[in-house]
Amino acid sequence: MNTIVFVEDDAEVGSLIAAYLAKHDMQVTVEPRGDQAEETILREKSGFGVTRHHATRQGRHDHLS
Repeated sequence: MNTIVFVEDDAEVGSLIAAYLAKHDMQVTVEPRGDQAEETILREKSGFGVTRHHATRQGRHDHLS
């Protein structure tokens, strides 16, 4: 099953989108803000994935390839 983190500040719209995607075998987490979505995504990653994410955001990713 695919997992999607969907950012939508309108709860009703988020719920409708999540219900539609669930009918197509996708697990959906709706977050109202981008920073909350980022926390949700990072919570699911390994320590290495979190390190890669932060290094890439800071432009230091050559050693992580």
